[in-house]
Amino acid sequence: QLLRLDPNSALVAQTFVERKKYNSILENVSELFEKFATTRGLAKMTARIVLGRDAAGELCIAHYLPPLVEAHTGRILLLDGTHRSFLVKSIGTTVEAIMIRGVTAPFPCVPQEWSAVRKVDQKPPKEDRFVGLKPDYFRDVKYIGIDG
Repeated sequence: QLLRLDPNSALVAQTFVERKKYNSILENVSELFEKFATTRGLAKMTARIVLGRDAAGELCIAHYLPPLVEAHTGRILLLDGTHRSFLVKSIGTTVEAIMIRGVTAPFPCVPQEWSAVRKVDQKPPKEDRFVGLKPDYFRDVKYIGIDG
């Protein structure tokens, strides 16, 4: 289900946001679509498949999905999109998100409040990225274009 989400209402999986990544999102995302009649702002961008050319002129395809959240026992848990949600939360607005309901697998880590998320200059070691990570429950979303 697509919905407007106040990131403050979600618990997070990741315990960090990387400055380089959120600055890149802030500085570059809107420009990607400036020549097209489509929503350009990060907060209102919906799912899309983009066909185009890379820097070398080769044809390429890219997928964009809004942040992914799961509904678990009355709580909203942010699965993917921590950096984007952090930016949106910081300016006090909402973000287009995809809510996944009816999930039977446990969440892959212990969800945290936003206050536990720290700003870092480098991505921390894997064991420091999540609290209580259960690798067997980690969602593999690479096949839909998410690298997280």
